[in-house]
Amino acid sequence: MTSRRDLSGLVARHGARRVRLDVLSPEESVRLLRSVTGAEALAGRPEAEAEISEHCGRLPLALRLAAANISTRSWDVAEALNALQGADRFSFLSEDGGSGGVAAAFSGTYRSLPSDVARLFRLLGTVPLRSVTHRTAAAVADVSPDLAADGLRGLSSHHLVERGPDGRYRFQRLVRAHAAELASDRERASVAHRLLAYYQDAVDRSEPRLWEECGNITATVVHAREHGRPEEVVRLVRALSPLIRDGGPHTAWLTTARAGLDCARRCAAPEAEAAMHVLLGEIHLRFGPTTQAGESFTAALDAHRGPGADRTLSRALLGLARAAAHQGDLTRAVPMLGRAWRTAEGIGWRSGSAAARGHLGAILGWMGQVEEGHRKLALSIEECRESGSEPLLHWLLCEMSWNRRALGDPDTAWRDAGEALEIAEGIGSPTSRAVALSGLAQVLCDVDDPAAALAHAGRAMRAAEESGTPWAVTAALNARGRAELSIGRHADADALFTDSLRHQVRDGLHWHSIEALIGRAAACAGLGRDERAAWFAEQARAVADRHGYALLRARAADQLSELRARSDRTAAMP
Repeated sequence: MTSRRDLSGLVARHGARRVRLDVLSPEESVRLLRSVTGAEALAGRPEAEAEISEHCGRLPLALRLAAANISTRSWDVAEALNALQGADRFSFLSEDGGSGGVAAAFSGTYRSLPSDVARLFRLLGTVPLRSVTHRTAAAVADVSPDLAADGLRGLSSHHLVERGPDGRYRFQRLVRAHAAELASDRERASVAHRLLAYYQDAVDRSEPRLWEECGNITATVVHAREHGRPEEVVRLVRALSPLIRDGGPHTAWLTTARAGLDCARRCAAPEAEAAMHVLLGEIHLRFGPTTQAGESFTAALDAHRGPGADRTLSRALLGLARAAAHQGDLTRAVPMLGRAWRTAEGIGWRSGSAAARGHLGAILGWMGQVEEGHRKLALSIEECRESGSEPLLHWLLCEMSWNRRALGDPDTAWRDAGEALEIAEGIGSPTSRAVALSGLAQVLCDVDDPAAALAHAGRAMRAAEESGTPWAVTAALNARGRAELSIGRHADADALFTDSLRHQVRDGLHWHSIEALIGRAAACAGLGRDERAAWFAEQARAVADRHGYALLRARAADQLSELRARSDRTAAMP
């Protein structure tokens, strides 16, 4: 006997054994499609087969109906895919377009639900949330968390939602689509309002690990934009800005920021529009391409009308400077940072002042003015401690750690990177954790402790992969590569530095890429490939020289000189 319900009575009274049937695997789904359509219908179209399977939720009934319609009603594959993604998907997944089929199977289960559970089912279908907890469901339905938990358990017992090992509930694709069709326009609009309020409250309360909800937040923002709540969307996206700046899935946050920009334009709010452009620019700075980052910051300045200076203007100026630095134009970045600094100071914005001066200190250090950079970083850290911005303090401490390494002070560099790691753990940011751990690994390489360096670099790699932030990945790869070099594993080091170069932010030339070239030169030299090593060292020197990275240029030049001297000694041997 098969059923969508748990049939607990049969188990309790008659000793029946429950066997849970999951959806088909991707491979099983394709085999079922082919068995019904025939091998020729989808021959040579593996992508189409996979896409049809996923849009059918890998449910046997849906797959059989889709396959039957493709084979007997002469549907083109493209037409079938359009139907499966459109409003008439359930008509396509029926017998001859009639009332039978997938929707009929779902409807029978839906009609057996108690009214409060049926209402929760409809409401949850209105927004494509990736997964929900009982608290999220409570916000959706405007009920207590306990009632929402009962409702989710009821839906799970009817196999309309699936409870994962993490305790979160998920809809199967077609079930969600059916729930969405049952909801009224009024219910859709009310859910948009309640979810916006729920996530706004979570941001206002600084809910820990909120970045884990980024997929749901994006779905909520897009849904609310489509249901006429632009002011609330703008307010939420602006409140989310610190979280978005700190990292997380690129595509989700990019979609969120674009929705915020669209809503700001609908509200005819120039300052909010400028703020959304700044946010988009900061996302592009983190994930690339940096040319788009510069375009977004320029658009922010254009949207920022009126003579008054404010935080958005200061952020836009700082962003333009950072974009210039990412593209290797340090000399253009310096005066921009000076203007951003003066703007922030003029409006009494201490965190903005600390950020601009701190970036200026970091860039001066890259350009070889290490002591002046140290002075500016120290002042910025002091100002940041007083203003209380932990993500900014984390970044400043990481830059100060590098600066102290350049000044030959590994003990204090270790202390600064260690404090940065504590902050990263506190705010729950994998990007920040990866950068701090990479810095600690570099310090351990400086003091010749390769085993500890490898351990820290390994942790940095895991955090960077979790964050998905390209420059965090490159920092971790470079730290791991340097640790491998220090124990003589030159081939492993070369592979890591090569991977680092592949991960560089699109069209951005910055510190990590030159470090990776220097690393490849050292690895090739260790492998006895001196000509190849000299080529990488020369590339590193040329790039560093062209873009003003004086310290890295000196390192590459020393490396090149050593390789040439070794070549001369080899040539002079009898």
